[in-house]
Amino acid sequence: MDMKKRLVIVLLVFFVILMCFKAESAAPICHSAEFAEKGTEDNKILSCSLVSDGLCPEDYGDWSSCEINQNTGGKCDVPDIDCRQAIPEVMFVDFPGSAVPGEELTIKVQGNKGVFPNHIVLVRDYGGGVWRIVGNRECNAAGCVVSFNDPSNAELKAPATGGVKYEFMTFYSYQPSYVIRSVGFTTPVVNIINPADGCEIKDTQNIDVSASSKLKISRIEYSAEVDNGDGYLPVDVNADCGTCNVEGCNVFSTHNVNPIVTETLSRAGFESTNCGNDNVRINATAYDMSGNKGNDMVVCKINNAVEGCPGCTFASKLLGIEVARVTVWT
Repeated sequence: MDMKKRLVIVLLVFFVILMCFKAESAAPICHSAEFAEKGTEDNKILSCSLVSDGLCPEDYGDWSSCEINQNTGGKCDVPDIDCRQAIPEVMFVDFPGSAVPGEELTIKVQGNKGVFPNHIVLVRDYGGGVWRIVGNRECNAAGCVVSFNDPSNAELKAPATGGVKYEFMTFYSYQPSYVIRSVGFTTPVVNIINPADGCEIKDTQNIDVSASSKLKISRIEYSAEVDNGDGYLPVDVNADCGTCNVEGCNVFSTHNVNPIVTETLSRAGFESTNCGNDNVRINATAYDMSGNKGNDMVVCKINNAVEGCPGCTFASKLLGIEVARVTVWT
């Protein structure tokens, strides 16, 4: 019995293998479905492919959380010819939907079908009829992926302002009338104004932050990580400054911006007395109305008279030690 029939008639336990963008805020990209007989290791990986095999991976498993392919409306990272969707001649691959202001961009384009060998052209569209050619790359066969990544090319840099759109279009050199477009936005600009990197923290330290985005700032979160010798780990400074691994467990203050504005100043108090006298990394993360986030951080040294003892002073701790000694001697 061939594999295609087997996939249809056996009792299947299936799930979708997810691959994620490097961008934290991006939805996961789905590239295949895995099939397995219950209780066995017998399985088959059904990958998204331009080559027809009579099966659409999107028909199996739960693809509801997958990234929607920007050029086809489908969910496969590479459009599958069996999924009843139009396959574009060229398409963007892993397009950076968000970028840090001023960041160098890497743009990848895939040639799916057409006349080969050929050249793929990348153009940046500034709007209002202003566009500039970024470059062109040779494409020798269907499925080729070409990359545009040149730090010296100003057209491959994100705008310097937060919440600003950047748009690119691509096409084959022999067919400039067939154009595929994709758009991204820069993340909010965040700056910790005070304290400065390398500061010394005693007791409660005010953290002053500025944030801006053309898409408007909705909230700012403050979080802490402590150096344990092996790197910085999230800690709950509101409790005993112990390490924690639940998402958001190290957020010690949240400022919901109201009214929502394009530029804002914010302040939060960092209470250091629960922690030991270690290096602490304080993060300020701003979110815009589209869910994009920007971050700034400073590393400071906690230097309290008494480590990990809220409300204590050196004198009070010394007195406590002497009382304990008297009790023991008695």
